[in-house]
Amino acid sequence: MKSSTVPRKHRKHVMAMIKEFKNGVGHHDNYYTSWEEFLIFKYIGLQDGWIKSNDKEYQALRWLRDINSFIRKMNSLWEGESE
Repeated sequence: MKSSTVPRKHRKHVMAMIKEFKNGVGHHDNYYTSWEEFLIFKYIGLQDGWIKSNDKEYQALRWLRDINSFIRKMNSLWEGESE
């Protein structure tokens, strides 16, 4: 993901989460193996309180989840058209 496509207010935290995901794959496979699983893992951890963060990191995670959901929805529309 190009950093210029991420809103400025979330950029620092989004890029940090991408780096965390890249560094964790292969080391934390019992927690997550895909980007989708990583976002869910982080979100549940922040909601339950066993992962500490500030509001800006939480808002960046919510933005990422929204974008990921939008992409999945768009992909399903394209798949539906090709049938």
